[in-house]
Amino acid sequence: MADRRQITDRTLKALRPAPMGSRLETWDTREPGFGVRVSDRKDADPQRRGKAGKITFVLYGRFTPGAPPTRRAICDYPGVSLEQARDTAGRWKSLISKGIDPAIIEAEAARVEALRNQGAKALQLVYQIHSCLTKLSTSRVTYPRVTSSSVSLCFVASRPAQPCSPTTWRGNFPVR
Repeated sequence: MADRRQITDRTLKALRPAPMGSRLETWDTREPGFGVRVSDRKDADPQRRGKAGKITFVLYGRFTPGAPPTRRAICDYPGVSLEQARDTAGRWKSLISKGIDPAIIEAEAARVEALRNQGAKALQLVYQIHSCLTKLSTSRVTYPRVTSSSVSLCFVASRPAQPCSPTTWRGNFPVR
Protein backbone atom coordinates (compact mmCIF):
# COMPACT_ATOMS: atom_id res chain seq x y z
CA MET A 1 0.00 0.00 0.00
CA ALA A 2 1.24 3.49 -0.83
CA ASP A 3 2.44 5.78 1.91
CA ARG A 4 0.01 8.70 2.38
CA ARG A 5 0.73 11.67 4.60
CA GLN A 6 0.62 15.44 4.61
CA ILE A 7 3.79 16.58 2.88
CA THR A 8 5.54 19.55 4.47
CA ASP A 9 9.01 21.07 4.13
CA ARG A 10 9.97 19.33 7.34
CA THR A 11 8.80 15.99 5.91
CA LEU A 12 10.85 16.55 2.75
CA LYS A 13 14.01 17.40 4.68
CA ALA A 14 13.62 14.29 6.86
CA LEU A 15 13.04 11.78 4.03
CA ARG A 16 15.48 8.88 3.94
CA PRO A 17 16.73 7.41 0.66
CA ALA A 18 14.90 4.45 -0.86
CA PRO A 19 16.42 0.96 -0.60
CA MET A 20 19.21 0.34 -3.13
CA GLY A 21 17.86 -0.16 -6.66
CA SER A 22 14.33 1.11 -5.96
CA ARG A 23 12.28 4.28 -5.52
CA LEU A 24 9.72 5.21 -2.90
CA GLU A 25 6.64 7.33 -3.48
CA THR A 26 4.76 9.25 -0.81
CA TRP A 27 1.37 10.74 -1.70
CA ASP A 28 0.02 13.97 -0.25
CA THR A 29 -3.24 13.96 1.70
CA ARG A 30 -3.82 17.65 1.00
CA GLU A 31 -3.59 17.58 -2.83
CA PRO A 32 -4.97 14.37 -4.45
CA GLY A 33 -2.65 12.88 -7.07
CA PHE A 34 0.32 14.94 -5.86
CA GLY A 35 3.30 13.26 -4.26
CA VAL A 36 7.07 12.90 -4.04
CA ARG A 37 9.36 10.24 -5.46
CA VAL A 38 12.52 9.47 -3.49
CA SER A 39 15.48 7.81 -5.22
CA ASP A 40 18.08 5.54 -3.68
CA ARG A 41 20.76 8.23 -3.95
CA LYS A 42 22.05 9.68 -0.68
CA ASP A 43 22.68 13.38 -0.09
CA ALA A 44 26.33 14.36 -0.51
CA ASP A 45 26.07 17.14 2.10
CA PRO A 46 27.78 15.95 5.32
CA GLN A 47 25.21 17.83 7.43
CA ARG A 48 22.41 15.82 5.80
CA ARG A 49 24.10 12.43 6.18
CA GLY A 50 21.62 9.59 5.67
CA LYS A 51 18.96 11.76 4.02
CA ALA A 52 17.54 11.43 0.52
CA GLY A 53 19.67 12.99 -2.21
CA LYS A 54 17.08 13.21 -4.98
CA ILE A 55 13.46 14.10 -4.29
CA THR A 56 11.11 14.70 -7.22
CA PHE A 57 7.57 16.08 -7.09
CA VAL A 58 5.18 13.98 -9.19
CA LEU A 59 1.56 14.14 -10.31
CA TYR A 60 -0.50 10.99 -10.92
CA GLY A 61 -3.35 11.27 -13.39
CA ARG A 62 -4.82 10.60 -16.84
CA PHE A 63 -2.97 13.14 -18.92
CA THR A 64 -4.82 12.30 -22.12
CA PRO A 65 -8.48 11.26 -22.15
CA GLY A 66 -8.93 7.50 -22.30
CA ALA A 67 -5.28 6.75 -21.49
CA PRO A 68 -4.24 4.87 -18.38
CA PRO A 69 -3.12 7.03 -15.44
CA THR A 70 0.61 7.72 -15.27
CA ARG A 71 3.06 9.56 -13.03
CA ARG A 72 4.79 12.65 -14.39
CA ALA A 73 7.64 14.50 -12.76
CA ILE A 74 6.88 18.13 -11.99
CA CYS A 75 10.29 19.26 -10.71
CA ASP A 76 13.06 18.44 -8.24
CA TYR A 77 13.31 19.51 -4.62
CA PRO A 78 14.93 21.82 -3.36
CA GLY A 79 15.19 23.52 -6.79
CA VAL A 80 11.49 24.36 -6.50
CA SER A 81 9.64 24.86 -3.24
CA LEU A 82 6.78 22.66 -2.08
CA GLU A 83 4.22 25.45 -2.57
CA GLN A 84 5.40 26.15 -6.12
CA ALA A 85 5.16 22.43 -6.93
CA ARG A 86 1.63 22.29 -5.47
CA ASP A 87 0.65 25.32 -7.57
CA THR A 88 2.04 23.63 -10.69
CA ALA A 89 0.14 20.43 -9.82
CA GLY A 90 -3.06 22.45 -9.42
CA ARG A 91 -2.55 24.13 -12.81
CA TRP A 92 -1.84 20.78 -14.44
CA LYS A 93 -4.97 19.25 -12.89
CA SER A 94 -7.13 22.12 -14.18
CA LEU A 95 -5.69 21.60 -17.69
CA ILE A 96 -6.32 17.85 -17.44
CA SER A 97 -9.94 18.48 -16.44
CA LYS A 98 -10.34 20.54 -19.65
CA GLY A 99 -8.87 17.66 -21.70
CA ILE A 100 -5.54 19.39 -22.35
CA ASP A 101 -2.24 17.59 -21.82
CA PRO A 102 0.07 19.80 -19.70
CA ALA A 103 3.13 18.52 -21.59
CA ILE A 104 1.80 20.19 -24.75
CA ILE A 105 1.38 23.51 -22.93
CA GLU A 106 4.85 23.21 -21.35
CA ALA A 107 6.42 22.43 -24.75
CA GLU A 108 4.64 25.40 -26.33
CA ALA A 109 5.80 27.69 -23.51
CA ALA A 110 9.37 26.44 -23.98
CA ARG A 111 9.11 27.06 -27.74
CA VAL A 112 7.83 30.60 -27.18
CA GLU A 113 10.66 31.26 -24.71
CA ALA A 114 13.20 29.94 -27.23
CA LEU A 115 11.76 32.24 -29.91
CA ARG A 116 11.90 35.14 -27.47
CA ASN A 117 15.58 34.35 -26.80
CA GLN A 118 16.25 34.09 -30.53
CA GLY A 119 14.60 37.49 -30.97
CA ALA A 120 16.88 38.95 -28.32
CA LYS A 121 19.90 37.37 -30.01
CA ALA A 122 18.77 38.74 -33.37
CA LEU A 123 18.42 42.19 -31.85
CA GLN A 124 21.95 41.93 -30.44
CA LEU A 125 23.20 40.88 -33.88
CA VAL A 126 21.47 43.86 -35.53
CA TYR A 127 23.08 46.16 -32.95
CA GLN A 128 26.51 44.62 -33.58
CA ILE A 129 26.09 44.99 -37.35
CA HIS A 130 24.98 48.59 -36.90
CA SER A 131 27.97 49.39 -34.69
CA CYS A 132 30.33 47.67 -37.14
CA LEU A 133 28.88 49.64 -40.05
CA THR A 134 29.27 52.82 -38.05
CA LYS A 135 32.94 51.96 -37.42
CA LEU A 136 33.41 51.04 -41.08
CA SER A 137 32.15 54.40 -42.26
CA THR A 138 35.03 56.03 -40.40
CA SER A 139 37.75 53.41 -41.11
CA ARG A 140 39.76 52.44 -44.17
CA VAL A 141 38.22 49.56 -46.11
CA THR A 142 40.09 47.49 -48.69
CA TYR A 143 37.67 46.04 -51.21
CA PRO A 144 38.46 42.49 -52.28
CA ARG A 145 38.96 41.53 -55.88
CA VAL A 146 35.87 39.51 -56.72
CA THR A 147 35.02 37.73 -59.93
CA SER A 148 31.92 35.69 -60.57
CA SER A 149 33.77 32.35 -60.22
CA SER A 150 36.36 33.02 -57.51
CA VAL A 151 36.33 33.08 -53.76
CA SER A 152 38.38 35.85 -52.17
CA LEU A 153 39.38 36.88 -48.71
CA CYS A 154 37.67 39.86 -47.15
CA PHE A 155 39.87 42.40 -45.41
CA VAL A 156 38.11 45.02 -43.34
CA ALA A 157 40.31 47.52 -41.47
CA SER A 158 42.58 45.54 -39.11
CA ARG A 159 40.37 42.46 -38.73
CA PRO A 160 41.70 39.01 -39.72
CA ALA A 161 40.87 37.69 -43.15
CA GLN A 162 37.71 35.62 -43.54
CA PRO A 163 36.60 33.63 -46.60
CA CYS A 164 33.74 35.19 -48.55
CA SER A 165 31.86 34.16 -51.64
CA PRO A 166 31.11 36.55 -54.49
CA THR A 167 27.39 36.35 -53.74
CA THR A 168 28.06 37.62 -50.23
CA TRP A 169 29.74 40.75 -51.56
CA ARG A 170 27.65 41.35 -54.69
CA GLY A 171 24.85 43.18 -52.90
CA ASN A 172 27.06 45.20 -50.56
CA PHE A 173 30.19 46.16 -52.47
CA PRO A 174 30.97 46.85 -56.10
CA VAL A 175 32.29 43.89 -58.07
CA ARG A 176 35.43 44.71 -60.05
